[in-house]
Amino acid sequence: MREWNRSGNVWLLAALLGLLLAVGMGAPGGLAAPAGQPRPGGRIVWIDSIIHDSFDANVNVSRYAAWMQNQLFDPLVWQIAPDRYEPGLAERWEVSSNRTVYTFYLRKDVKFHDGTPFNAEAVKFTFDRIVDPNTKSRRTGELPNYVATQIINPSTVRVTFSQPYNQFLENLAGGGLPPVSPAGVRARGKDFALRPVGTGPFLVSRWIDDRTMVLVRNPNYAWGPTFLRRRGAAYLDEMTVRFVPEGTTRLLAMEAGEAHVISYPPEAEVERLRNDKNYQIWIQVESGLVQNFPINVQQGPTRELAVRKALNHGLDRRRMAKLVFFNTVQPAYGPLSSRNWAYWKGVEQYYPFDQLKARQILDEAGWKVNRTTGIREKDGQPLRLRIVTSSRFPDDKVAELAQAMWREIGVDARVELMSDAATRKRYEDGTFELGRLGLGFFDPDSVLYGTYHSTMITGGGRWNRGRVVNKDLDALLEKGRVTLEQEDRKRIYQQVQKWLMDQAVLVPIWEHTYVFAGTSKLRDVKFNLRGQPMFHEAWLEGR
Repeated sequence: MREWNRSGNVWLLAALLGLLLAVGMGAPGGLAAPAGQPRPGGRIVWIDSIIHDSFDANVNVSRYAAWMQNQLFDPLVWQIAPDRYEPGLAERWEVSSNRTVYTFYLRKDVKFHDGTPFNAEAVKFTFDRIVDPNTKSRRTGELPNYVATQIINPSTVRVTFSQPYNQFLENLAGGGLPPVSPAGVRARGKDFALRPVGTGPFLVSRWIDDRTMVLVRNPNYAWGPTFLRRRGAAYLDEMTVRFVPEGTTRLLAMEAGEAHVISYPPEAEVERLRNDKNYQIWIQVESGLVQNFPINVQQGPTRELAVRKALNHGLDRRRMAKLVFFNTVQPAYGPLSSRNWAYWKGVEQYYPFDQLKARQILDEAGWKVNRTTGIREKDGQPLRLRIVTSSRFPDDKVAELAQAMWREIGVDARVELMSDAATRKRYEDGTFELGRLGLGFFDPDSVLYGTYHSTMITGGGRWNRGRVVNKDLDALLEKGRVTLEQEDRKRIYQQVQKWLMDQAVLVPIWEHTYVFAGTSKLRDVKFNLRGQPMFHEAWLEGR
């Protein structure tokens, strides 16, 4: 067995990350935090942009819900760099040479928010709960080939997989597999979704109404990650979180002094706020799957490679970034974010915006323009596509602008806006030509296997929305999953990216970016490797 613990290199990386967080992420523009010591106490208001129906990290996969979940849960291990981890709720761990058996030695001083002890039983309960079909978890893809969790003693568990699972530690740190209180799940039932019970620095105190949640400091918290300066209880006494979809309303509330931090200020206002000493802007680029239109390769005209290539050439990504996002995001050119360690720059050469090229491809494929309608036709059938996407900003505006761009090359793209739940049903049914997807995972396996392996059409998170089925692609993804050396894995995932671009199974749009605005009095908001906020060290200046 290979043992993983606080090696000198990991401690050095942790220290460096802590320094970067302090000087580069915690203050706007990369400036050092102001003089003065953090003071315990204080209440803040955070106005978020999306109304959620669950903060159960073991069940939902929303990257936006993860912002709250980061405050409520702790992982077994923390990730500080690619393939670099440090203790979380597990003090140390051992990994078998073939990566099928993971043994975790747990902290003995941790309690859940409900006062029940964190122990081996809770870890087993959590993993068994995720794979239980009755839970209807969308996290099952993060426990592939799961066999069992064995309780060795109250503070030791052994997790076994039937096949090598090189990415287990990465997924443990990713926020979807944190231990939950067995007693809390049983006692709260369906209410657990909005009042989950974890071990994090904050806990859910109450809901004032269906759009206002109150988090309070966990006074017993003493197991914070070592890459933060503070290991004990959070400084802030309380966070009131309001969920307000309208961006202008969120901004006006902050400027009126009714909020200390807001998610996604209106893009047109970001530069003004950045230059105002009373406010600060945090922008974090995700490292996972870019925001894209997955193309259904088994339905309608998009079964044709020529159509898929034309759609890619016909989308002006730079114009999209300017008109919709006021250049607060960068265009995407392939499936992986440019921040990801396996990113292949070759994707940038594939599909430059070129309407003439798009028209030529469609002409050669037999799609001719109907001079009356302006829409291309073939064998009497119009080139008509359905874009099924969320009705919220920016998904609605992105789809509508893409619709207009593709209309210029003779494609009739019909935008169908609906709730997230409704879109998931359509994706599962396959009744669309273009969907929407973006994922916040850090490891390329979690991104690419989960999105493009043939088993992921109906399994895992059901993220293979393009319904891609190819044995050669599956073989590459399976090889990447069991290969141990990072450089070897990188070469495999670059081959995967090349295949995906050759087959044009997606239309990359933009690199997903988290944008937050806050009052300058709110200090030391930190961000994890996935760009998600951590309020453990946050404090209010001049209270």
